[in-house]
Amino acid sequence: EPLTLAQDSGTIVHVLNVADTNTLTGNVTLNGGGNTWTLQSDAGRIVFTGDFTSSASGFTRPIQVQGDGDGELAGTLADNSLNWLQVRKAGNGTWTLSGNATLPQGVQVNQGTLLLNGTLNIGTNAGNSVVNGGTLGGNGTTLGSITLNSGGTLAPGVNGIGALTVASNLTFSAGSFCVIEISKTAMTNDRVQGLQSVSFGGMLTVTNLSGALESGDSFQLFSAANRAGSFATLNLPELAAGYAWTNRLLLDGSL
Repeated sequence: EPLTLAQDSGTIVHVLNVADTNTLTGNVTLNGGGNTWTLQSDAGRIVFTGDFTSSASGFTRPIQVQGDGDGELAGTLADNSLNWLQVRKAGNGTWTLSGNATLPQGVQVNQGTLLLNGTLNIGTNAGNSVVNGGTLGGNGTTLGSITLNSGGTLAPGVNGIGALTVASNLTFSAGSFCVIEISKTAMTNDRVQGLQSVSFGGMLTVTNLSGALESGDSFQLFSAANRAGSFATLNLPELAAGYAWTNRLLLDGSL
């Protein structure tokens, strides 16, 4: 069945999942009247397979996904005004954007985990996304920039090695975190690709999932036209005695 949700001040939960895995297949129309549409999963997982459409305008209009449970927006997210729609992540659970989303105000991650597995379009605004806390990950694509503020984490991939495509700029602020997995056995690694520019800062943690690292091993973590800055802290896998990592992040995005 289709749903119509009217915004409020952020105090009303519009859709609540209390347990188990539940799927809503109907399309969702987002009407104005307030400033937030709230979807909450207390436990289990809720999946929306229908399309979301908003024509509300005038200021940033967030779909807030929250709770200790998980959720997924699998359909299209369409902002008919092309200016104001945003997805905002709160609570400890994991939510996934797996469809084609037009989010002119990008995503804002404050808690928990938000996985970008679809394509995030930017409409007529910049589509810039921010991570203030919690984790942004996934194997999808964003056409807007991403800024990691202090306390925010970027972790490409989903439960294993993967690639996040950012067709714009990526900025790691002081106090932010980047978590990367590599595999010597498969000679592959998490990566952020397609970047116009990347500005390093904060802490980089790299974990080797399997295999013994050897002299000459190299892992491309960031593919960018331009690179600047440096990570204040590098937590890298231990090597055999007499060997050391060569940091080429500023030169070509690799270790």
